[in-house]
Amino acid sequence: MSVTILLIDKNRYFSEGLRLGVSQYFNRKKINVTFTGTIAHKNTSDIIFIEKALGVKLGYLQSCSSMVKQSIFLIEEYNYNKTHYNKIVKKGVEFINRKQSIENVVDALESSLSRKESIYSTNNTNIKKGSHRTLLTPREYEIMRYLRLGMNNQAIGLHLNVSEKTVSAHKRAAMRKLNITQNTELNYWLLGGGLSRTNIYHF
Repeated sequence: MSVTILLIDKNRYFSEGLRLGVSQYFNRKKINVTFTGTIAHKNTSDIIFIEKALGVKLGYLQSCSSMVKQSIFLIEEYNYNKTHYNKIVKKGVEFINRKQSIENVVDALESSLSRKESIYSTNNTNIKKGSHRTLLTPREYEIMRYLRLGMNNQAIGLHLNVSEKTVSAHKRAAMRKLNITQNTELNYWLLGGGLSRTNIYHF
């Protein structure tokens, strides 16, 4: 399992502390973390920490309903406006400020991930129990398990002695059964322990 985090903030002291705190949080969960400071990765990152001015320019406050699969945090200098904050949270974006301790920021991140996971965990309940479509084949389950460990399609293929194309096909089949359409959703589902709630269909 791995997560990609976009981190852009002009305050190097705060951003380095944030990077360290978040890395330690995911390391404790045995989850690989990749940080990027490239704005081009804004649509493929699982988590975004970005200074508010740039976030506003990118339209996160106006059109973030299409981005709710990501955990998005806008970084302010001081305390945010509570009323405005509550409206924004409903749209999937949260505020943090540079006066907060890193521990508080990590707590906010954990809360956000929990909320996201609770949304995606309902995928299984939307599919009838007992249907073969609700169950993963042993191979699909195996591939999901390796993805949870942070392996990519190529590494999984080499480990299982199958082609990368075969791994990708099994992954897509599993995602269809789980009613998951995007890799970001799959990451949150795996992150929240979704695999432990999934059954294996034995032929």
